[in-house]
Order: sequence, then C-alpha cells, then structure tokens
Amino acid sequence: MKRIAAILLLLAGLSAYAQGAGAGRAGSAGAASPQAASSDRTAAVSALQKYIRQQESGGYLKGAVVGLYAADASGRAVVSHGEGLRLVPASNLKLVTTGCALTAFGEDFRFRTGLSYSGSIGPDGTLEGDVYIEGGGDPTIGSGDGISLSADALFWKWKQLLRKAGISRIHGRIIGDGSLWEGPLEHASWNYDDIGTYYGTGASALCFYRNRVDVQVAAGPLGEPVQASFTYPQLPWMHWENCSVSGPAGSGNSLYLFTTDISVNAQLRGSFALDRAPKTERFSNKYGAMTCARAFWKNLLDTGWEVSGGYADICAGSVRSSTEAVRSSTEAASGGSVAGGAVAGSGSAEGSAEDAGPAAGSAAGAATSAAGSGSAVASPSANSAAPSVEFVPGGAAASASERTSVGESVSPTLRDIVRETNVNSDNFYAEALYRAMGEAATGIALYDSCRVAQNEVILGLGLDLGGISFCDGSGLSRMNGVSARWMVAFLEKMRGDAAFVSSLPAPGEGTLVGILSSHPARSSFRMKSGSMSGVLCYSGYILDP
Repeated sequence: MKRIAAILLLLAGLSAYAQGAGAGRAGSAGAASPQAASSDRTAAVSALQKYIRQQESGGYLKGAVVGLYAADASGRAVVSHGEGLRLVPASNLKLVTTGCALTAFGEDFRFRTGLSYSGSIGPDGTLEGDVYIEGGGDPTIGSGDGISLSADALFWKWKQLLRKAGISRIHGRIIGDGSLWEGPLEHASWNYDDIGTYYGTGASALCFYRNRVDVQVAAGPLGEPVQASFTYPQLPWMHWENCSVSGPAGSGNSLYLFTTDISVNAQLRGSFALDRAPKTERFSNKYGAMTCARAFWKNLLDTGWEVSGGYADICAGSVRSSTEAVRSSTEAASGGSVAGGAVAGSGSAEGSAEDAGPAAGSAAGAATSAAGSGSAVASPSANSAAPSVEFVPGGAAASASERTSVGESVSPTLRDIVRETNVNSDNFYAEALYRAMGEAATGIALYDSCRVAQNEVILGLGLDLGGISFCDGSGLSRMNGVSARWMVAFLEKMRGDAAFVSSLPAPGEGTLVGILSSHPARSSFRMKSGSMSGVLCYSGYILDP
C-alpha cells in the first residue's frame, strides 16, 4: 500500500484553494529542495487559513460553524481551525462504522443465513412442517448490486439445500425469521420524513432488496393525485393510500412515503411537477423478513414446487402468517403465477430455469418479476389500494431445538461490503454493520447496545470517547457529533488497514462523481463525503503519488 502523506478533514477547503490559486504551480513542485518545499507548504497553509477566514466573514462559509484539521504521516498538525468543535458528520460517520466493523470482525468475515425445517420428511419427499429462513444480518440478500448474487441465483442455492435434505414438496409455510435483531428498525432521532425513504430504511436480520420498494410515478392532471404503481418487490399486505398531488411545472419532486413496521398502512404524500418525466422512486419497506419469505415462496411456486401453507414471518416471538392464496402442485406445474392476486403466465421458462441452474434462473426470474409488476396494487390513478392479503396469527415458532438445519448461504466478504458502503454511501449497509456489532458483542442489536459495542472497539484502538457522540451507523441522525481532530485521530489508527483505506472512493467514484475530478493530484485522494441539509463534510487521506 502507498505511504500515507496526510490525514485530513479539510479536503473541501484545501482543494478549492489549490484549484483556484495554486494548480498552475504543481508541475514544478517535485524539483524543489526540502527547504523550498517546507517554505511552500508554510505559505500554502497560511494562504489556506486566510482563505477560510475570508469565507467565514463574507463568503460561502458566512454563518457556518467550521472545523478543519490535517496532519502529516508523522501525526504533526499541518493546519487546524475549529478542530475541537463537535459537529454533525452526516455520512462521514460511515468511516467510523466501517472501520470499527473491520476491526471487530476482520475483512474476510461473511454474514450467514441459515435454512432449516420443522416437522418430518416423508418417503416421497414431502415435508410435513415449515421451512425457516434464519436471518443472520446479511444486508445483501436480493440487493441488486454488483457484489451479491441475484435473488434467483440465491434461491436456486436454497432449493439445492432443500433437495439434498430430501425435500421435494412442502406441506407447510416458508417462514422468514428475522428475530436475531429485535427492536426498532430506525433510531428514534431520525427525521420523520426520512424513515419512509430508501435511504432511511432500517436494517433487519433478514432483509430483501435492501428493505426498499420501487414505485413508478408520473404526474397526472394538475391538482390530481400522482400516478403511482408499487412495482417491486410486491407487498400485497400493504394498504397504500395516495395523498400526493400533481403540481405545477417548476414545483419539483417532494414525494415521500410515510410508513412504519407497526402498521400495514402507508401514505404517499407530497407533489410531483407536471414537467417532471416519469421515474422510479424507491421507498422504505418495513417488512424485510416477510418480503424475503414471500419472494422465496413465489420462486418455489414458479419453478414447480408445491408449498401448501403460504409464507410468514416471526413477530414478537410468534408466527405471523399471510393469507395470500397458494396454488396446488398441479397449478404450479401448469405455469400460472400468483402475483398479488393477479395471474401472470410464466410459461415453461421457469421450469427450464430450475433445471438449468442459477444463471438461467436469474434471467427467467427477472422476466417473471416484470410480468407481475404493478398488478398487485391498483389502478395507478387510484387514491387508495386495499391489501389483497392479511396477516393472521400463525401459532408459536419452532424453537432452535425443534428445527433441523439443511445448510446456509453466505454474504460477500466484509471487505466488499465495506467498500460498497463507503463508495456509494450506503445507509442500509452501514446500519446493518452497526447492528451486527451490537448483536455480536452484547447479544442485543438495539441501538444503545450497538453504541456500547462500537465504543469498546474505539477504546480498543487506543482512542478516547471525548469529542464524539454517535448513535447510529449511517450518520442519518443529527444527534451524531465528532470533532475534526478526533476524526483525524481515527483515520490515523486505521491507515494500516488496507481494506479500509481502499474502501474510500477516489474523485470520480461513487458519491465523489464531479468532485476534484480535474485536480492534478486527484489520484492521490481517498475520501468520504457527507452531506445533509445544512451539513457538508469530507474526510480521508492523501497518498503519495
């Protein structure tokens, strides 16, 4: 790994000055003597501090609270300004979350999802009992990103595990068990209008598609509801209410979904301008375990399996079953596919996909999803869509001793998950890592326990807890606080971790698209951005070229 030349929390100010005032001199810097280089650095730091003061008094930093700190590889401060102020880090907090997770678990760690069954298997391969999907916190299940298996490929592996156990049909339910992580999905301090967004969805021990739902939206007539179709994944138990309005041209997009895990009612609020092109919005799905169970159940049916009991999850220690209609094995073999109460033909492609393995299964599964999309909700212009299925009590869940394991699937490595988290500033992955640390250290994944677990890692790195107050993993809470000096100290502790340093994006990558992309030293920057209304942060490293 390249030697780190500087550790900093000031890239925005430093680079703005370098591009505006000093970029033209970069070519001659390499030939300068040590004395000249030192003099140049002193002059540059002095100019930077002057620039910051000017911006605070009458420029773009007027009225702002600013904390800057940079240190060289020896730990010597290069520049400091308000370095002890405790400020909101926004997504810069992901650096702490991912660094602590790598320290606690190691870069080769993988989340594990178990598959088990209750009851017994008959001579003809019929399971008289339920299949359990046992969530272990893997945030990548059906996520759709480049580091994980497609949902169809993963489900193919799960079906292979069932076959190896001698199961060919299921007279019971597919039960999603996310009980490893109990408690609220979100931190109590998150903004109310954030918790229904795709970036405000909470992490669960068993999830699917990052616990989000896609909604196709388009403006209707002025003053009328926005046309909205909830397309993927289908959540037929939800009661969608469309309270949104098609706004005048120029009014923008302020659509929010207000939803919670304690009710199946959700409201789409806000406006969508007439001059906006139709688009796919992504919102929060609070039923990760149920959604995963339904997705696997539907995949089983679409590939010729018989599952007589539908799907369910576990809520407060008891099974919560769905009343969604199930098909007989004869109907499944004929190729009909239940999509939230609407029948869409899947044809023989699904049967052949089952035999061909995960690659073919992925393509066929995508076709099936497209065929069923939108049909489970209502007419796009409807103001309300009642659920086509309900939740009903399903009795007690089988205990661990009453289940028989058939195997497990594993996530990508933590190294890959951390890079995805930092490059794309993935809130969902960050929250999953935070909750995983809490559960691993304390046996509890509540946010207070997660903070205790992370603080122990921080203390183990030789850092104190002064100058910080952390309460979530993604930085979405405005109750998070950290000083520039402390963040640089943390980065210094993590600079020997190659997986961590390489997880930070370079200019032009991920959330840094368009930032410092023309800077002559851009290849040396590795940094994380963080922003929310009224907050802008950058933290990272400058590496030797």
